[in-house]
Amino acid sequence: MSAKADARVGGVGRGVGVAGLLVVAGALVAGAGAGTTEAAHPEAFPGIRANHAWSVLVLLALGLAALLCAGLVARRTGRVARVVVAAAVAGLVLLAGRVAWDVAPMLGCGGADGLARQPDGSYTCYDR
Repeated sequence: MSAKADARVGGVGRGVGVAGLLVVAGALVAGAGAGTTEAAHPEAFPGIRANHAWSVLVLLALGLAALLCAGLVARRTGRVARVVVAAAVAGLVLLAGRVAWDVAPMLGCGGADGLARQPDGSYTCYDR
């Protein structure tokens, strides 16, 4: 193969790698968002429920790490691919920020097994 064909194969490989990392990051951030469903809609989930705050935080951190890796790999792709990756990364970072906003009040109950949301928006921690 020629050097031009080798470069093209390398570019396609990087593009597939970036796409894979974006899919993994999206799945991790979406999974973290699913873990905050109860926090985002407390009226639908009254009473004491399991505390998933730290597992959501771990998923969020892994998702952001995958986004960082996708951005680093995308630096060596074409201009159009970088714009597409930047838009996808920006969207996922905004979603991650929303998830972090939902889970932040629950982090105060880090060592507790359960928590319940109070009418003022605060959380009461419970050990079951």
